[in-house]
Amino acid sequence: MVYDNTDVSSNLRDIQRGAELPFGWEMPDIDIPVGLTWSWFAGGHLYRHLGRIDDYFGAGSWQEAFEYLAIDDTPVSQIQYWGHGSPGRAFLDKEFISKDVCNGRYGQLLERIKRRLTKDAVIWFRTCATFGGRPGVEFAQGLADDMECRIAGHTFNIGPIQAGLHTLGPGEGPIWDESEGIDLGMARKPRKMKSSKWSSPNRVTFLHSQIPDGW
Repeated sequence: MVYDNTDVSSNLRDIQRGAELPFGWEMPDIDIPVGLTWSWFAGGHLYRHLGRIDDYFGAGSWQEAFEYLAIDDTPVSQIQYWGHGSPGRAFLDKEFISKDVCNGRYGQLLERIKRRLTKDAVIWFRTCATFGGRPGVEFAQGLADDMECRIAGHTFNIGPIQAGLHTLGPGEGPIWDESEGIDLGMARKPRKMKSSKWSSPNRVTFLHSQIPDGW
């Protein structure tokens, strides 16, 4: 498991300014501190203690994250990333990766990571709304095809409750509706994503470490 090690004293409004969201989308304009690194660190420690993961690593950049994941050739069946996200994006210290990440500056590192993946491997983005809308579908399809494995992510904004969890494999189309998680009650644009609730579809909690079959 890899988590964003930089969110120690940030503010949601500052994250919004640096997020470079897809056109037509926005994050909530709320002036509150977040600082979720400590929660992600605690979650990684708990998961390893319970035997749900082999190790966890706090990365200060995508370069550090990918170097850590490419460090050896030991087979790996699941990679989780805990951090911030938006429709079609996952970011670390305000730097986004998107559907084209394998064709960019991290291509060689990602090729090394791909060689580690088992036949049934899954890469799970435990980030807000990365699978949301059309940008989220394109993110899932692009990364699944390039990494030749199943990609998992959420269509809702997540927290302790993490809804809209879906997976998509190479060459597959989404089994979820592109409108899932979008606040369709808003008459204006840009669009916003809904927060996870107990009644939301495909819901797990932060304590779940496995993806239910069929999702």
